[in-house]
Parts: sequence; structure tokens; C-alpha cells
Amino acid sequence: MTAFQLKIDASVRKRFRHIHPKHAAQIVRRLRMLKTDPRPHNSIKLKGTKSAYRLTAGEYRILYEIDYDAHVVTVFRIMHRGEGY
Repeated sequence: MTAFQLKIDASVRKRFRHIHPKHAAQIVRRLRMLKTDPRPHNSIKLKGTKSAYRLTAGEYRILYEIDYDAHVVTVFRIMHRGEGY
């Protein structure tokens, strides 16, 4: 299986700096996993989108898109589970 490149939007990087280190470590583990398996068993496709998914990392949700042709996973939002979409 070909590894995917991981791209993280600037807004996500900015938000990540304000997340507690314990939760940040959980998120980093999930992000690393996406490089080899962009659709893990617990990911959920977002309705109304072509290739966007949600992945749980502790109390946070990782929202990302997959480009299978370019082998790129783009993380466009990380949010606390209490926040809306």
C-alpha cells in the first residue's frame, strides 16, 4: 500500500497550539495513522461531501479530505466534540 502525504491547513496548526498536550498526543497518533490508512474502521464519511471524513481522537474530531489520485490527506479542521460542524 502506498503511503499518503499529510497536509494540514494553517488554521488547524494554529488551533493545535491551544490544545492540551494530552489531547494533542491523541490527535498526533491519529494523524500518523492516516498516512498509511486514510479510512480507518472508525472513520465516518461526512454527508453531502464527496471525499470528506471525520475521525475521533479522544475528545476531539479530525475532519479531513482524501485525494486518492494524488495520495494526499488534507486535514481542514480539528474541533472539540461539543462544537458543531
